[in-house]
Amino acid sequence: MTFGTGGGQVQTLAQLSAALGGGTASVNATNGDITVTAANSTDQVTVTGTATASTTALPANGIVVANDSSLFLGQSLAGGSVAAYDSTGAPVNMQFRWAKGASAGGGGTDTWQLF
Repeated sequence: MTFGTGGGQVQTLAQLSAALGGGTASVNATNGDITVTAANSTDQVTVTGTATASTTALPANGIVVANDSSLFLGQSLAGGSVAAYDSTGAPVNMQFRWAKGASAGGGGTDTWQLF
């Protein structure tokens, strides 16, 4: 099976569990580890392939869009707020968030970005 967002690819835990054909799968929300459990003690589960661990709050393209908002809010830190003003002079509350854009854990340097 292939994980991704393309046709025929597994994107959710429900799809993963269905593809396992009787086993179960779960994700640790703290560290992202996936646990796969066979339906019976005689079933074999083989996991192969390659993957790059993501240790940042940003999507791969570095741009946060509406679809990413829940994930981004859950994996970033509040950075305060300031009052800004629109073109008519009305106050607008501007919220800031700090997100880790790169990680030493992923082989790079810890880098934080302000959004």
